Amino acid sequence: MTFGKAKAQISTEFFTTYSFAIVVIIAIVAAIYYLGVFSPQGPRSCILTDGLSCYDYGLNTKGNLFLDLGQGTGRAITVYGIGCSSNTSPAMIAITPVTIQSKQHAWITPANGIPCYGSNSTPQSFKGTIAIAFRANDLTFNQTTLGQISSPLLPVNGT
Repeated sequence: MTFGKAKAQISTEFFTTYSFAIVVIIAIVAAIYYLGVFSPQGPRSCILTDGLSCYDYGLNTKGNLFLDLGQGTGRAITVYGIGCSSNTSPAMIAITPVTIQSKQHAWITPANGIPCYGSNSTPQSFKGTIAIAFRANDLTFNQTTLGQISSPLLPVNGT
């Protein structure tokens, strides 16, 4: 009769081992899905110079840019224009001036965003050049910096 107990033990060990392996595989797939590996959206990137950075940003499905600009120039700046296009010299659009202290950030785009135009866009993403016009508050000359931006087009409230 000990032979029957051995069969039961073997089947229990088999079931336990493979059940544990299946749970681990499900957890790994869930983690990969959560991290967006299976998402068809392209990568996000925003590269600026002159001490400016994209603190947060996005493009909605209408192709309008929303930008939270960070800056670390060591002095307060006032941003007064922004442009976005797939070509290398986007047309500047005047915005309500926004003052940003050094090591701070602020949303610089209006409520409906800044339109980004271009042939490098797909129905799901945008890739192009961003231009930001600003002036350091303690200086008398204006500066314009160019950078590169790419982002999937995301649904935003109101689109």
